[in-house]
Amino acid sequence: MRPLPWIDEAEPRVKLLVSAGEKAFRGSGATGIGALRASDAALVADEFERYKAAGADYGDMAILLSSIKSTKAGAYVSELRRRGIPCIIAGGSEFYTQPEVVLLVLFLRFLEDRDDDEALFALLGSRLFDVLDDDLLELWGIARQRLRIAADEARTKASLWDAVAYLVRTAPERASSALLHAHGVLREALDSASSTPLSTVVMRLVKCSGWYAQLQGDGVEGSATFANVQRLCDLLDDFERSAGHAVVAAAEHFREMCELAQAGVGARGKPGTMVSDGNAAVRIMTIHASKGLEFPIVAVAEYEKSGRRQLGPEPQALTEEGTTYLALQPKVTGDASKHFKDEEADVCTFADASDPDEFCVHAKQLADQREKEESQRLLYVALTRAREVLLLVAHDSRLASSGKFAAGLTHDVMEAVYPEGTLGEAPVFKTDAGALVAARVVTVPYGGGDGEPGQGEEQVQPSEVRSHFLPAPAARAKVRAGAFRVRVLLVACAPRGKLRLRCAPAASAHARRRDGQRAGLGVPPGRAVG
Repeated sequence: MRPLPWIDEAEPRVKLLVSAGEKAFRGSGATGIGALRASDAALVADEFERYKAAGADYGDMAILLSSIKSTKAGAYVSELRRRGIPCIIAGGSEFYTQPEVVLLVLFLRFLEDRDDDEALFALLGSRLFDVLDDDLLELWGIARQRLRIAADEARTKASLWDAVAYLVRTAPERASSALLHAHGVLREALDSASSTPLSTVVMRLVKCSGWYAQLQGDGVEGSATFANVQRLCDLLDDFERSAGHAVVAAAEHFREMCELAQAGVGARGKPGTMVSDGNAAVRIMTIHASKGLEFPIVAVAEYEKSGRRQLGPEPQALTEEGTTYLALQPKVTGDASKHFKDEEADVCTFADASDPDEFCVHAKQLADQREKEESQRLLYVALTRAREVLLLVAHDSRLASSGKFAAGLTHDVMEAVYPEGTLGEAPVFKTDAGALVAARVVTVPYGGGDGEPGQGEEQVQPSEVRSHFLPAPAARAKVRAGAFRVRVLLVACAPRGKLRLRCAPAASAHARRRDGQRAGLGVPPGRAVG
C-alpha cells in the first residue's frame, strides 16, 4: 500500500507524547490527574492540527481509550471542540449516559407526571426550547407565591407546569415566544401520549421543538446525537411490544436504566449508528470497539487501568492447572499482609497452599498477573490499529521530579523503548529494534490545591459530552483570585442592605475529604456540567 500524500517519509511514524507531572515542594502531593489529562489532550490536538494542515482529513484520525467514560474521554472531547476540531464518540457501551438520552428520558418522566418539576425544568432550559433563565425564575415565583392548591387535592403545592399554564392563559403577552412554543409542544405531547406510541411522541417532540433542525446544522456531531435519539425510539418500540403501551411503566423502566448506568453498575447499551460514515470527524472510541479496524493516524491513551483495585467480598474465579478455584478475597491478616508484593513469598500453586494466608497471597498475585497479561494484550490491539502514524500518549504525576515512571504498564512500555531508562534526551532516536521514534515531553507543574497525593487518586469529572443538553446544576458562586478561592459561604441581608460575603483560602481536595470524614459525611468529587 502506497503511503498517503501527507506523509513525510523522513518523519518518524511513531511518536511518544508524554505529560510529566511534578512532585510538590512539601508533602506528598503531585500534579493532579485532571491537569495531566488536559495536557495529554492538548498534545494530541497539536499533532492532529499539524497533520490536518499537511493534508490529512480529520476522518483519518482516531483516539483509542480503555474507556470512553467522561473521566477519560471528556478531556479529549473538550480540547478538540475548543479548537474547532469535529469529533464523535463511536462504539462503547455508555448509551444510557449520553446527554440526549438522559434528556429524552426526562421527557418520559414528564409524560408520566406533569408535576415533575425537575424534569420540566431541564426540558425548558435545554436545546429543545432554550427558555431563558429569567422566564424560568418567573415561573418558579408564580408556582411558589401566586398559585394555591385546592383543599381537596392530594398534592400540597403547585407545580412548574401549573405556572406555565397559568402564565400562558392569563398573561400570554408576558411569556416569551420560546415559552409559548414549549407550552404548545408539551401540551400536544401530554394529550397524545395515552393513545400514541411513545417513539412517535418522542420523535414528534424532537422535530416540532426545532431540535432536529439544530442537529442537522451540527454536522457529524449532530448526526451522532440524532442516531442516539433514533436508537432510543427503537428501544421504546421494543419495550411497548413486550410490556404494552404504558407511559408510567416505560418512564420508570428507562429512568432506572439511566440511573444504573450513571452509577456504573449495569444497564449498558450500544449507541446509535449514524447513517453518515463520519469521515469528517475524529473518532473517539474504546480499544475493544476498535478491533478489526484500522486508521491512518491513531492516538492511544489511557490504556492502563488504575492501580487502586480494591479487594472486596466479591468472589473471583481463578483457574490453575485445570482446576477452578473460588477466591473470596478475605481481609488479609498475619504474615500475608507483608508478603502481598513479595513474589518469593508465593507458594506457586493453590495446591501447595497450606493455610489461608498462603492461599490469599497466591490468589492476589495470580489475579494481578492475569490482569497484567490482559492489559498487555489490549495494548497490542490498540497499537496495531495504526496504519501510518502511531501517537502513544502517557503521563505520570511525578515524572518531572523523579525521572522515571511509576511501576505499571506504562513503565514497562517506556523501559522497552528506552532501554537505559532515560526519557527526553533526544527529540528523535532509534530503538534497539531500529525503529525511528520521536518524543515530546511536556512538564505539567504541580498546581497546589489542585494537585492530589498520588497518580490517579483524584476522580476529575471534566465537562460532559454535549453538556449543553444537560440540566444546569444549582447556581454556584465561585471566583478564583490568585492563590485564594472566593466562596460565597454566607449571603444575607445586612442591616444596611449589603450582602455579607465570607472568603476563605482554597482548601485542597484532600483537606475537604478529611473534613468531610470528620463530620461523618461522604464528600464526593465535584461535577461540572453545562
